[in-house]
Amino acid sequence: MRLSHQHKFVYISIHKTASETVRSMLDPYSDMQSCGDKQTICYHHIPAKKMKYYFDERYNKAEKEWADWNKFFKFTTVRNPWDRKLSTFSYLKRKANEFKKVDMGYDPTWFVEKTLRIDEECDNFKDYLKKYCKPNKKRNRQIDWVLDNDGNNMLDFVGKVENLEHDIKYAFKQIGLPEPTIVHKNKSEHRPYTETYDEQWMIDAVAERYTDDIKHFDYEFGN
Repeated sequence: MRLSHQHKFVYISIHKTASETVRSMLDPYSDMQSCGDKQTICYHHIPAKKMKYYFDERYNKAEKEWADWNKFFKFTTVRNPWDRKLSTFSYLKRKANEFKKVDMGYDPTWFVEKTLRIDEECDNFKDYLKKYCKPNKKRNRQIDWVLDNDGNNMLDFVGKVENLEHDIKYAFKQIGLPEPTIVHKNKSEHRPYTETYDEQWMIDAVAERYTDDIKHFDYEFGN
């Protein structure tokens, strides 16, 4: 998440959609940055509907710097679900290797515990899909950051990782910020996703799990 009362923008940050790259570009213009606490407005990946709740709460309390939600330019970035799933796995394996090299000295956080558990359970991407890509699970869908509880779009613009440079420049122009230089952050290293999904069941597993994302954001395998 990134927020600016001065420039009137809200960036909704979705996991593994170049969000760290976008957040870093918005940092010089933001007066509120994010953190890892899921219970606060500052959480890195707070959904739009929860962010609006905080806006309304403060606006109704006459906190003048919290202007009407509709006066802000609200945007996010999304990613092809097949590519995003592979990027998530690559990221978790990399983080697990980092965590195993460090003596925490304290009880691990939920993220560390989850990452190490996945690393232990899944030797490869196929293992990960079999265990963590069930069609009946609805968590971690990109639409959940974008839509309200009635299925209405809450944002003014949804950019795509596949068109990142063009779409972020468009967003900056709408906000009235100088044209940015794209410097990729936290980029996962893996083969092109179309080469990794080498069995049909793998393609189908992601298609079934993220049907709503695929339809709403107009994605298909290979595009």
